Amino acid sequence: MSKRIIQNMTYRQSLMKYAEKYGVSRTSWKYNRSRSYICFWKARWDKTVMSLACQPRWPHSHPNQHTEAELKLSRDIRCRDPGLGVVKLWHRLRLFQYTAIDEFTRLRFLAAYPEQTTYSSADFLKRLVKWYVRRGIRVECFQTDSGFEFTNRFSKSKRDLSTLFETTAAQLAAHVTSSCVPIRPGTTLRRATASIRRCDSESRRRKR
Repeated sequence: MSKRIIQNMTYRQSLMKYAEKYGVSRTSWKYNRSRSYICFWKARWDKTVMSLACQPRWPHSHPNQHTEAELKLSRDIRCRDPGLGVVKLWHRLRLFQYTAIDEFTRLRFLAAYPEQTTYSSADFLKRLVKWYVRRGIRVECFQTDSGFEFTNRFSKSKRDLSTLFETTAAQLAAHVTSSCVPIRPGTTLRRATASIRRCDSESRRRKR
């Protein structure tokens, strides 16, 4: 605590003692201070000098503050990767939108995930298949971009390893006619897209 702050607190202490003895009006006239100023500090005063210190003025809360779920997600990411920088941490805390579009009906299925990983892609794949089946659409082929959340095709060290997304697509073969993951060139950082093609005789006749 600086010397100037201590002097201000001591000054207010003497002012409070005078006001307690002679009243607010006389103290206002003697010290050339407004009555509201004296009443303000008198309400805070508890006979100690520390009670006359200025309190912090920053707000205790604001509308855009992080929720408890966001703070937990941040702690979990830092626990998994302690050496993660602030910029990369902020990038991971954003929500990533996955979009699936039926090429024939142009019917879209959207979902948001906190992480853009192969686990999120696999979960999105399961959800979109169930969603399209409820609407009478049989999914045949999944067409994605070349992101690592979908495939390891462009990875130097894991090229021969299947991702969880590709494994899930193979497991869903009972629900689809043919499970394949063709890669479409392009880079998408904040939005992962998946184009869904369906195979039924009626849709093929309409396309012709």
